[in-house]
Amino acid sequence: MLESFGDNIPPPWGPRIEFVFREIGGFNWLQITLIVVGLRIVLFGVASKWRMLRGRR
Repeated sequence: MLESFGDNIPPPWGPRIEFVFREIGGFNWLQITLIVVGLRIVLFGVASKWRMLRGRR
């Protein structure tokens, strides 16, 4: 879909717009991935503390 959109726009601007949209999409996926990894690290720390506290009782 993105390539057909870029093909319909005149030559100097079509490839540029297509490239910008691809970069924005890749950047969004990178942010989502970093958020998921960060959340997993935080939850791992919380779960570890929880297990240590529950084990002492």
